[in-house]
Amino acid sequence: MAFKEGVIQGLIRKGEYYDSVSLMIISKKIREEKGVFDSSVVMCTEENKKNLRDANLFLEEFENAEESDLLVAIRASSASLANELLKKLEKEIKILNKGGDDSDYDSGADPSRAGRRSENCDYKNFEGAYQKGLKEEANLALISVNGKYAGDVALKALNKNMHVMLFSDNVSLETEIELKQLAQQKNLLVMGPDCGTAIIAGVPLAFANEVSRGSIGVLGASGTGMQEVTTLISNFGEGISHAIGTGGRDVKKEVGGISFLMALKMLKEDVQTKVILLVSKPPHKEVMDKIIKEIDKTKSVVAVFLGASDVCNSCDNNNNNIIFRDNLYEGALTAYKIARGEGANIDDEMKKLNEESDKIAKLESEKIKKGAKYLRGLYSGGTFASEAQLILDFNGDSNNDGDNDEELYSNVPTAKSKRLSDVKVSTKNTIIDLGEDEFTLGKPHPMIDYTLRNERFLKEINDPEVAVIMLDYVLGHGSHKDPLSDTISILQKAFDILAKEKRYISILTTVTGTAKDPQNSEKVKEALRREGVIVVDSNFQMSLIAKKVITYGKKHIKG
Repeated sequence: MAFKEGVIQGLIRKGEYYDSVSLMIISKKIREEKGVFDSSVVMCTEENKKNLRDANLFLEEFENAEESDLLVAIRASSASLANELLKKLEKEIKILNKGGDDSDYDSGADPSRAGRRSENCDYKNFEGAYQKGLKEEANLALISVNGKYAGDVALKALNKNMHVMLFSDNVSLETEIELKQLAQQKNLLVMGPDCGTAIIAGVPLAFANEVSRGSIGVLGASGTGMQEVTTLISNFGEGISHAIGTGGRDVKKEVGGISFLMALKMLKEDVQTKVILLVSKPPHKEVMDKIIKEIDKTKSVVAVFLGASDVCNSCDNNNNNIIFRDNLYEGALTAYKIARGEGANIDDEMKKLNEESDKIAKLESEKIKKGAKYLRGLYSGGTFASEAQLILDFNGDSNNDGDNDEELYSNVPTAKSKRLSDVKVSTKNTIIDLGEDEFTLGKPHPMIDYTLRNERFLKEINDPEVAVIMLDYVLGHGSHKDPLSDTISILQKAFDILAKEKRYISILTTVTGTAKDPQNSEKVKEALRREGVIVVDSNFQMSLIAKKVITYGKKHIKG
């Protein structure tokens, strides 16, 4: 099919399912080929069909494809190039289908391969994999298949008395409730569906990091939130016993916190776990009440329910050993100090952090030119985008000049933020979660592929009203294998643009990871600093500095 920019060619692979991360990796590699304008490699769900239409990648032959089919579309400079790449891709798909690991399009980010890898095995059904696992005394099944079939596979695992980590999304709410009620009866745990992070007995699963083992157990419905606190704790000098993810719907009223409560009980009974850290967006009030009742004085519990300060402060905590914190950094720091026997008071540490942030912000604000007054946050982690909005909360400030500069906008508005009318266009102060479906359907997640964020980053760089840009880099298994390769050249281009126009933008970054991760967080931080960006250790501090830069910048320009 001819297109105003290139030619679209595609293919259908009948009855072949592949996990989404492997497909995203392949799609990313295709788009990196010279002469390719866009590509998509997706399973044929109705949602993905719609996305292909929206992206002008839909072909007539896709219309009658079924959910179990794989759809591939490439828009390239010529039909011959597109066809050449389709042939190459078919070869790579065949290798994936055989369970091989020698693909040109490396699928090493596949969450099912994260953590400790064994030899490649080719199992066509659950029973074959179970028999292998039985020999190795495995008691947990990590499931990453089409959401339509994931429930059936999870049911088989539960009936074999195995715990389940359900990475798959698009699993119905009814199926989730049915699975979790059965697991509860069998005293088994179901993590997920759409569970992106877990660390079980030191083994990272899905999008997770290499952290030190220790006495702090983490329980969360949030993937990147769990990655943030586990890496912070490890970098502070303590370790993680287990990090258990439940999936975001678990703490909603309909599911009732079944897995969250079971995991909490398991961590309470775990001998190695001395302190428990809870991380989640606000649970439903009925679920919150159940969580509070489950907590006793057997172990210290720290809770970070982002955006639920009012609810937490009103909880009846007279008979419970629980400490509420407002952000991920404070939660991790509190759990760390308790585990070290230093108590829960973090006032001195937070005062020092605030002073350090204040110093950085004042220096940065002095470089801001007149007319630059807004911040832009380009996030790959959804929890970070939510946390940033809670910390910034510009709508509570006022400079009394009537221009409403304090307004904060987002595609995922939290607290007082307003919803963007067009997610592709930033408005005043804007926080973007680039991992939302509107950006990722049929595309690699921004934790894996920086292409989309790099494009948006340069767009923000070219806006003379921008004073601050915030970027998160989430490392670990499943994430971009070489983040610097897709980052340094873009940063250099950005600073060249600013130098030519004699402008300055404060570029702030936070790196979620450890030196043990495949990407080595210290190496990434050092390289970013060499390029002239401000690198801090937490999203909390990055957001705090960003707010201060904007505030001091206005005073500096007016003064």
